[in-house]
Formats: sequence, structure tokens, C-alpha cells
Amino acid sequence: MASREFPWAGVPSWWQSAAVITGALALWLLLAFANRGTTYHFAPLIVAAAGPVTARLDAAAPLPWRQVGVLAAASLAAATLGVALLWPLGTLDGPALVGGSASAETALAIAAGATAGLLIGRFPGRVRRRATSAPDPPRHDNDP
Repeated sequence: MASREFPWAGVPSWWQSAAVITGALALWLLLAFANRGTTYHFAPLIVAAAGPVTARLDAAAPLPWRQVGVLAAASLAAATLGVALLWPLGTLDGPALVGGSASAETALAIAAGATAGLLIGRFPGRVRRRATSAPDPPRHDNDP
């Protein structure tokens, strides 16, 4: 039976993170342009946290602060780019959950996402085990 591996196995985490940041930003922009009267409250949060979170999912140990900082800065830049593209066109003018304007709520979501990305990048994560072709250990008479 062949083992299943993550489709991006072997791809450096920098490229994985860049792809996820770009995809999340593209999806946010696509949704915002398609539905101008709708506010996507979690989209800027997801874009702002995407880099460190993606890299952390593939790492066995907490990421170094330098890597977390670079990925967080890239995610923050992507979220800021999203706001810069959407705000002048009025696509951030939908309803707000937290009092005030939707653009202020977007800034708050970006700050929360960047903070979450920094924290998650430093948390201990799961350890991936590789499938081996080693035979099963010998069984003893008293084993169930």
C-alpha cells in the first residue's frame, strides 16, 4: 500500500507560505469585487496570518523569530495591499460587526491576524512521521 504524502512535500515552506498568502489575498479580492455590498470580516485576518501559520503547519519545532517575522511582514504587506485596492473602490463600505466603519474593522482584523500569525509561528506543533517499510516487530505468545 503506497503512503500518502502532503501534496507539497519537499517544497520549501517559504514557497508554500507565499502561495497561501497569494491565494488568500486573491480569494478576498475576488469575493470583494464580486459582492460589493458585503463585508468579509475574516478575510483580512486570514490574509494577515497566512504566512506564519502555513509555515508552522509543516514544521516540527517552533519557527525561529526571524522566519516568523519575515513571513508575518509578507502577510501584513499582502493584507495592506488588499485594503489599498479595495478601499478606493468602496468595496469595504459594507456593514460592520464591531461598531464604527467597516474599514476600521478591517484594520482591526489585520492587526489581530498579524498578532495571531506571530504567536502561532512560535507554538509547538505536530511532528510528522514518515512511513517506513520496516516490518512489524515480532509478536510474542502473550501479546493480544
